[in-house]
Amino acid sequence: MQLYAGLDLHSTNTYIGILDQEFNRIFKKRVANNLDLILQTLNPFGSQLKGLVVESTYNWYWLIDGLMDNGYQCLHCQQFRRYYNRKVAQANTSLATKALSNKLARICYYIIRDNVPFREEPLSQ
Repeated sequence: MQLYAGLDLHSTNTYIGILDQEFNRIFKKRVANNLDLILQTLNPFGSQLKGLVVESTYNWYWLIDGLMDNGYQCLHCQQFRRYYNRKVAQANTSLATKALSNKLARICYYIIRDNVPFREEPLSQ
């Protein structure tokens, strides 16, 4: 089974959402911003995890570098902030965080499957 992850990086924690190819949620968890802890959280999914997309406005370098140094294929998509802000306006912060991580994982799937660069259009869907 191929899995795809969306990581929503905040100042003190990261929300991790993992989906399968049919976009079924396999895993969700909020973890402290500690690279070892994040790697430990992702480790059970091993080689099934085909890629990750990270959203963060600031201070994302340590996470992307750490994940890539450990063999993960990663993308950083700062443009997701607008999607998150729309979701906060419609619901609440907790729901917006979960929705964002799922959207990130879905985008990751299409980027890796089709071997295409990130495009902003899918955010409006």
